[in-house]
Amino acid sequence: MCRHCYGVRQHIVDWAHINKLVVIYTIKAKEIVFHSAHLSTSLLQPPARAIEQVKSAKLLGVYLTSAPSMDDHINFVLHTVSQRFCLLYQLK
Repeated sequence: MCRHCYGVRQHIVDWAHINKLVVIYTIKAKEIVFHSAHLSTSLLQPPARAIEQVKSAKLLGVYLTSAPSMDDHINFVLHTVSQRFCLLYQLK
């Protein structure tokens, strides 16, 4: 991991500790690196030691992906709507 990235993460942890806001649980934490779709993934920084790096994550009901795309979220919404319509059709 680059020295600057480690410094940023450490600054966030220190700030949260000083302000008694949160404890960062590395077991539950996920890291997502946003990048251009044209960027080679080999150029990305390696994941943090204790934090899992993912390509897609759900945050407040919206699926976010590392590349600027809403495909995962749209597929999730379409699947959910399809299930609801199927239930409504069966109740009819």
